[in-house]
Amino acid sequence: MSLQLFNTLTRKKEEFRPVRDNRVDFYSCGPTVYNVVHIGNLRSFLFADTLYRWLRYGLGHDVRWVMNITDVDDKTIRDSKRDHPEKDPMEALTLFTRKYEELFFDNLKRLHIERENFYKNPRATESIEEMQELIRLIVENGIGYEKEGSVYFSLEKHLKGAQYGKLVNLRLDQLKTGTRSLADEIEKENVQDFVLWKAKKEGEPAWDFHLNGKNLPGRPGWHIECSAMAKAAFEEFPFDIHSGGIDLQFPHHEDEIAQSLAGYKKDPVRYWVHNEHLLVNGEKMSKSLGNFFTLDDLKKKGHSEDAIRFFLVTNHYRTKLNLTEEAIEASAAGLERIRNFTREVGKMKTTPEKREGVSGIRDKFIAAMNDDLNTPKAVSVLFELLVPGRFDPEERMEFIIFAGKILGVSLVAIEQEIPREVIALAEKRKEARKNAEWALSDELRKEIESFGYIVRDQGEDFELIHESS
Repeated sequence: MSLQLFNTLTRKKEEFRPVRDNRVDFYSCGPTVYNVVHIGNLRSFLFADTLYRWLRYGLGHDVRWVMNITDVDDKTIRDSKRDHPEKDPMEALTLFTRKYEELFFDNLKRLHIERENFYKNPRATESIEEMQELIRLIVENGIGYEKEGSVYFSLEKHLKGAQYGKLVNLRLDQLKTGTRSLADEIEKENVQDFVLWKAKKEGEPAWDFHLNGKNLPGRPGWHIECSAMAKAAFEEFPFDIHSGGIDLQFPHHEDEIAQSLAGYKKDPVRYWVHNEHLLVNGEKMSKSLGNFFTLDDLKKKGHSEDAIRFFLVTNHYRTKLNLTEEAIEASAAGLERIRNFTREVGKMKTTPEKREGVSGIRDKFIAAMNDDLNTPKAVSVLFELLVPGRFDPEERMEFIIFAGKILGVSLVAIEQEIPREVIALAEKRKEARKNAEWALSDELRKEIESFGYIVRDQGEDFELIHESS
């Protein structure tokens, strides 16, 4: 069975066939670097990483994975002025966004998403020329217009030769103001039009933009960024896969399609794939609602990075996922069960006549992953291996290592001797808790974590777990 992906564009599963031989060009929407990324955001990047891993390690494709960095928009400008009021606007923006960009990649690394796996990570501020060139093409093709120093995309003119709203099956009369693209303070011809280039405002970073004999200093609109950066990265359209959170379907991804058709005269993407929201108490996790958790927040609650990743990637990407303490703990227990089995498997005696190959298990695992990345089913298949004395030990261990590579979590137990100083700190913390010295207890927990260990309280006792476990 070949890989079947649910294509948002057609609203059905389709057989995945690379556009160009055995190479897969894969673009995923990256972060807007104005704050620490939360777990809801990270779900999207973990889904993209799981898809990348399956394409590369499971199916053997050469994958060029591109993820952009949005380092100029309303939020980055607003907060960079707040944090660096004494700096030049451009310098303030760079200082501010580089800080959160590094924090973002640190979060990815802690969840086993390696920076070197990306083909490119283009920054918006370093792709201004490419965006300006696309805007010129859109204007030259009669779809864009300039007004009071800004440049807009005319949906009315675009609709004379193309569709709009395909990703969400939307009619033009259903459009409303108030979205990130449509709510703009500058006058435009129609409420449905979206901004390609924003005129300069006092105290904001700006770039010169020469269009039809005029210089229009300003900055790019949000939607134009991905269209231009994807084209620059891959050179040719269409590319294979574009991923992102479901909230980006409209208007962001819809506008990407429109801009590419209007400027490059080509549909940009073959397969659009979107992951669902992460929920907290039944509501979408978001910074605006104030109901979000960062990776550090969950670590402070005693959850390891591996348990968090295992929880997020072993639930299907197209289902809403409710974040609860119990759900993460259940995932951690499942992960520990597999690791404990690998710890004991070397001690098991298996007679030759009872040994069974794992080809049947492997086939079911592959079939599950090829079924639109059905990771819950793939993991349930994996648990079928945990039968003492049944399977060939070498084949079983080899397959468990392979499955861990796909899921991005080591499934093999790592035996590590706990340093004496860590044990001493944990004992000291135990005594502090006994004496209700809670501030000291918290300080000792942080010191233990600096050694790479998590301390879990068990009544009056404790358990020390290495972060890699």
